[in-house]
Order: sequence, then structure tokens, then C-alpha cells
Amino acid sequence: MPTNDKPRMEQGTLFDLPTPEPSTPTAIHSTPPSKPKPKPTSPAHNKDALKPYVPRHIPYADYLKMFNGISELALYWFNKQALKE
Repeated sequence: MPTNDKPRMEQGTLFDLPTPEPSTPTAIHSTPPSKPKPKPTSPAHNKDALKPYVPRHIPYADYLKMFNGISELALYWFNKQALKE
């Protein structure tokens, strides 16, 4: 095995590496024409706007609090209310 200090040709040194060739810019792909955007609609009038949902019944937990944990009274009044949603 030879003991010379020169690196072999296959094994380049860090500073002997060839500089990378500048790459040519790739062609920009043209995008198909976009669909026409719809016209912005005017905001709905206040009378036509939907109002946020507000439950119209009292939850069972609230009845339990009202009757200090007496489940018979809470269940009676909870079932008595009309659940028309």
C-alpha cells in the first residue's frame, strides 16, 4: 500500500470539488385562465338576517339548581315545559 500524502483522484478534497454549473431557469408553466369571479352580493338586510339560536327551554341542570337538588320536582317541571324547537 503506497504511503504518499496525495489524495487519489477518485477521492476529492473539500476545496478541489468542482463548482456546480449554474442551472438554467425552468420554464414557468402557464396556468389555465381562471373562472370569472361572481359579483359580491350585498349584505342581507337586518330584517332578512337570521338571528342566532337561543334555546327556549330551561335545561334539567338548571331545574335541579332551582329546587336544590330535588330530582322529583326538577324532573316534573322539566317534562312539563313545552319542548317545541
